[in-house]
Amino acid sequence: MGKSHAIEWNQHSNLKIEIKPTDELIVLKTNKVSVTPLNRRNYERFKATVLLGIHEVINDEIKVPDSVRIWTCDIDSRGAVSSIGHPETEVTVIVHGAGKVKE
Repeated sequence: MGKSHAIEWNQHSNLKIEIKPTDELIVLKTNKVSVTPLNRRNYERFKATVLLGIHEVINDEIKVPDSVRIWTCDIDSRGAVSSIGHPETEVTVIVHGAGKVKE
């Protein structure tokens, strides 16, 4: 298994992110080493988008102001999202394609 990593979006303007029917939206806290523990091994092959900051979810869309920090992350073989460097912090995770997975 290769090392997973997170890539922060350094600059962005106000955004609207469409939540597809196959995406899963999860709100949880990072652990003490800044990893978001989804604990779902069958998510290993998926990418995730992690949002840190106040945003608004309306229907199938997330309104993201430019003050919110955003990362594109890998999900490792344990089902954990790559570390974003912020321990014990509430984040929103979008797991892209997770709706296709049967538990």
